[in-house]
Amino acid sequence: MTQVSTAGRARASTTTQGNQSTRLAASLAIAGLALLAASQAQAAIACTRTITADVVSIDMPLLHNRLGSSNVNGMMFALRRDVVDIGSNKPESQGGVLSPGGVKLRDDKRPRPLVLRVAAGDCLTVNFQNLVSVAPNARNFAVDRDGVGNDPNPVTADGTPQILVSVDEQVADRRTSFHANGMQVRSAGGIANDGSFVGANASSLAAPG
Repeated sequence: MTQVSTAGRARASTTTQGNQSTRLAASLAIAGLALLAASQAQAAIACTRTITADVVSIDMPLLHNRLGSSNVNGMMFALRRDVVDIGSNKPESQGGVLSPGGVKLRDDKRPRPLVLRVAAGDCLTVNFQNLVSVAPNARNFAVDRDGVGNDPNPVTADGTPQILVSVDEQVADRRTSFHANGMQVRSAGGIANDGSFVGANASSLAAPG
């Protein structure tokens, strides 16, 4: 019985060592995969090309359909070269001044989703500026009898009541950002340039201007 018991202990000891070896091998394999993933991530930072896009956020009335359904206080992204100074109707390249609340799309452009295209291996640099109005609902006003838009019962020149519809769905916080989902942040600023306000990270949203 003593010999059997000793053999049993020996087998148990061998099994324990085998389990430890298996766990060690598994740990090394996981560590190897982690290093491989890290090296691949670092390799991804090497840019085949660098594509640069100058993007702005603006207030822009949006027409939803041909029946006239619209949102006068729409907001959108646009390429900087595609917006103009409302006052002069000139782009920045021709002397237009791009200021918060003072820009719109060029007359030959219409609101549509902004698409930036890059190939695998390319890096994307986005220079972003917030050009939305400092105050929300910038275009929610009506010109009435005194031309200011503060008449509680506006009427037309001939005395006909004028019906106004208030469009005030814009949020009070006027900070905006540009964030590309699924892209690795490569800038020196790291998470500070992620264009987000998530969790415990400091906000990287941009105020107007």
